[in-house]
Amino acid sequence: MVETLPPHNFPEPISISLNASVDRTLRNRAALLEWSTNNAISCEASDGWSGDQGLDGSATVVVSENGENQYTLSCSNQEYSSSASVVIEGFISESRTINQTIDGQIFERRYLVRYPENPTDETYPVVIFFHGAGGDGQSYLNRHPQVLTLIDEGSFIGVFPDGFQNRWNVNNETSADDVAFVTEIFHVLSEDTVFDLRHSFAVGVSNGAGIVNRIGKETNLLLGIAPLISQQTTYLGTIVPPRTLSVFQVNGDEDDLVPIEGGNGVAGTMFMSAKDSAENWASFFECQPVPVSDEFIWGDHPVFRFGFEGCRDDVSVQYFIVEGAGHTINFGSNFKVHQEAWSFLSRSLLGD
Repeated sequence: MVETLPPHNFPEPISISLNASVDRTLRNRAALLEWSTNNAISCEASDGWSGDQGLDGSATVVVSENGENQYTLSCSNQEYSSSASVVIEGFISESRTINQTIDGQIFERRYLVRYPENPTDETYPVVIFFHGAGGDGQSYLNRHPQVLTLIDEGSFIGVFPDGFQNRWNVNNETSADDVAFVTEIFHVLSEDTVFDLRHSFAVGVSNGAGIVNRIGKETNLLLGIAPLISQQTTYLGTIVPPRTLSVFQVNGDEDDLVPIEGGNGVAGTMFMSAKDSAENWASFFECQPVPVSDEFIWGDHPVFRFGFEGCRDDVSVQYFIVEGAGHTINFGSNFKVHQEAWSFLSRSLLGD
């Protein structure tokens, strides 16, 4: 008689499948890891996460570093061990594009998103910055380190779009519909809750200030604007804004491109005077008709401020005339006009 022995179950090699699901990653935002294993009896996480893990499962992990973030799962049985890793790229700046049809052709329109360096909040206000003629979004960020400081302090997320042919279509400078382009940027951002679009602002310099005024008049996207060295065109002055918003307008009294007295300016654009432009905003917002005025120093220049208060929805309209300044926002002595603008615009956040 032959005795039959029961089969011996020897351990078999382990296989691991580990995947990461990431749409867009702010540096410390969550990513979803999912995994499955064969022939393992225990698993442990290491590198960017830790602790004992199930043989199959999912977990939300924090993407905490700028650059490569590695997540490893190591599993074993009585005889074998195996590991699998995934790498998730964390970043603080991101270049995005939107396709737009201009003159019958499709163009990729670029915009840069710059996140705080060490974010701690779930959501941030958004400030969109518009360069002057001949510039682009990246050069705006590079030229104004004070803006980068504000972002890294966690004040807001900065968005820096590129104008078509390095210009903004304020007065038929190009054939691009820049208001539609910016509206689409906001639509895309609305898909991610890190962007608090209820608190959106716009800052622009020169030609960029012109498009800021236009977006403020033609859309309801913004809670406040800071047009720097440009006021409204005469055409924009006829448009009724669809919502109230705060306005921080800056002009140099020796500006020969966008004259403070209005009239014919750069590229044949017809401007309102700086005073009339501010009064135009204030009248639509039912502010007190007579502004409060005072005088102080910005850098190397005396500044005259005129502020319209008592406006509907607690907005404020202020315009500043910088004495002795031309078409520039460099007022000397390390004066930081962007910080001054943000100090004004951020007052809107206190009303929540």
